[in-house]
Amino acid sequence: MVNTNFSAASFIHAWEKGEKTFEIFTSGSTSEPKPILLSRAAMECSAVATGKFLNVLKNDSIFCCIPISKIGGLMQLVRSMVWGNPIEIVEPSANPLLDYSGKHSIISLTAMQLQHIVNDEKSKQALNTFRIVLIGGGAIHQELENVLLQLQPVFYHTYGMTETCSHIALRKLGSGAFFTPLPGIQVQINEQHCLEICGCVTENKWISTHDIVELNSNSFKIIGRLDAIINSGGIKIPAEKIEHSISDHFNIPLDALLLVGIPDKIYQEKAVLVINKAIYSNVLTTDFSFIENPFFRPKSIVYLDDFIYTETHKINRQEMKIYAAEEMGKIS
Repeated sequence: MVNTNFSAASFIHAWEKGEKTFEIFTSGSTSEPKPILLSRAAMECSAVATGKFLNVLKNDSIFCCIPISKIGGLMQLVRSMVWGNPIEIVEPSANPLLDYSGKHSIISLTAMQLQHIVNDEKSKQALNTFRIVLIGGGAIHQELENVLLQLQPVFYHTYGMTETCSHIALRKLGSGAFFTPLPGIQVQINEQHCLEICGCVTENKWISTHDIVELNSNSFKIIGRLDAIINSGGIKIPAEKIEHSISDHFNIPLDALLLVGIPDKIYQEKAVLVINKAIYSNVLTTDFSFIENPFFRPKSIVYLDDFIYTETHKINRQEMKIYAAEEMGKIS
């Protein structure tokens, strides 16, 4: 078994030696990062299925600008070796295309990186030279999606996790809200309406997620996270659904806001809207009457200089709950 907390060269060496098991840590966006053991067979299966889905060509090459210590970056290394296609690895940054002069065709980016890229005209033109862009790291705001649809690459929003060797389903931007599973992946929902996954990437065992979904034949739409539910006075508030409503109503980038449950003596948890001033600097009205259910409306708004992110650029919900509660304490 090999721990993946090392360089790309070390991983490639272990892979070429025929190592069968690899240890990698989860992203830590909803809980503490934890080690996961992944088999070589599952990782190879994921790479093969992705290659088939994307119709990868012999002359394609990969530009890797997300951390290889996490599953998204690591699987780019695996795909390169399984497909036999070249890869260039650079240090991750908010805008990895700022000084880009390469000629690659496939790139994986987070939604946050894409926002920085499209805000810079030179980087935006660099993005336009790719053939396929895979997008991870959480939800994509409709305004960003509209901008991306004006560009040349084919953009795919990905769904997956460390336990499934990165993505198990893709959603082509502009084709609706439903994700299509990779070849060989089966999906179903459990009693809590959470997605369950089975395929060679899970060693043909059903695994349960905390993602609440709507299932349509073999495709699915993400509704929200079970662990993002706020229990306020016995009322279960779907935080991510409300975040989308607020984002759409006020035309705020989705990654500039967060609805969290702050400990409260009366409600147990009080729904508080947190705004990232680094992305959105305006002051919001406190009128949330457009949210039909009055129990779902935020009780307060907190403005922070910036959010706390994981290494893979996802908003760290657990840390943000603590941070927002501390800031609320300073105000009250």
